[in-house]
Amino acid sequence: MSNSVTTAAVFTPPAPYQVRHLIIFLAGLTIPTLTIFSHLFILILILLILFDKAQYPNHLEKLRPHAVVWVAILLFILLSLGISYSSAPLNEATHIWLKYKKLLFIPFFILTFRTDQDRWFGIYGFLTAMVITLLLSYIMHFTGVKIGAGTVENTYIFKSHITQGIFMALAAYFLAVHALKFSQWRWLCLLLALFAGYHVLFMLHGRTGYVLIMCLTFLLIYQLFRWRGIFMALLPLLTFGGIIFVTSDVIQQRIGQIPQEFQQHQLGDGVTSVGLRTEYLQHGLTLVRQSPWIGHGTGSVGHDYWQFIQPEQRDKHTVNLHNEYLMMMVQLGIIGLAVFIYLFYVLWRDSERLNDAYIFMAQGIVLTMIIGCLLNSSWFDMTEGYLFAYLIGIFYSSCHYQPKMRESTQS
Repeated sequence: MSNSVTTAAVFTPPAPYQVRHLIIFLAGLTIPTLTIFSHLFILILILLILFDKAQYPNHLEKLRPHAVVWVAILLFILLSLGISYSSAPLNEATHIWLKYKKLLFIPFFILTFRTDQDRWFGIYGFLTAMVITLLLSYIMHFTGVKIGAGTVENTYIFKSHITQGIFMALAAYFLAVHALKFSQWRWLCLLLALFAGYHVLFMLHGRTGYVLIMCLTFLLIYQLFRWRGIFMALLPLLTFGGIIFVTSDVIQQRIGQIPQEFQQHQLGDGVTSVGLRTEYLQHGLTLVRQSPWIGHGTGSVGHDYWQFIQPEQRDKHTVNLHNEYLMMMVQLGIIGLAVFIYLFYVLWRDSERLNDAYIFMAQGIVLTMIIGCLLNSSWFDMTEGYLFAYLIGIFYSSCHYQPKMRESTQS
């Protein structure tokens, strides 16, 4: 064989679908870890769609039956209209409006994931990111060597302990589903799920993660055994939860701090997480009562919240009420909240249209969004919003609104 033939064989350029698989995997890998690189890979995925002119006639046809696409676009339109009557200056309103652009990424991601191979590259990208995060967290916990942003007592790496708790709980759930649905790597996935669950409960200070992993556990039991399973598992799970509470110093400390922090807030003795969230809820509901139907406009939270702040309390000012439902009500009123909740309803309803392997995981991400948006502003927050849009694209691109057509694995 000549050198020229050997060289040509070695340097054969990858096929377009292989390039897409790589970018999809890297996007899933970097969204939960490295923000700047995730933006780059998401941009490349969007450019791949925009430059693929041969697919243009199929795009609208593919998106038309996806109710989630149109509800997400409707919500973004409402946020756009909200700028016109916002109490905030135009630059502030526009800044907050752009934070919700992740809603428009949903149709792009649905168009990105054309085949099951595309989808699994995306899922494995996310799970690889979480396994790397888990490994680094355990190394920091047991060696005492500081890695990333956290501490030995609170081992978060790339993102905040709240975000890592949410993502790790979701990853534990995905791994458990994978172990139940597929024989390949079953025991490895189950072991990793247990390590991820232990990490959330014993090594992180994120209370959202505690709530989420409990809710996802009940969801998995419901998915497998329906309400009968929930009833039969209730006492064992409560007993197991009690054991975890007794044996986890981290959970005892974080849960025990709730009444203490609330009391500190009532007495005006310092700024606490629970105290601030209590104030956000009280003042947010006051703003809702001032304009219940259409709200105060996009980006109005930061501007209108000043009315509750004393001159010496500037550190209590916020543009984020840490509750997405409340954020929607303040900005867009009951109308905006209704559309936002309808988005979750559509996602749950249409999860039944997915391939069997995706139904459990899709319902898991819906529950994660519902809980995450109750305890935080998950669509307002950058990383959570991008990951939610990405995972929606992965799972709901497989929706069967018409007779299933054969997918090309090399399209």
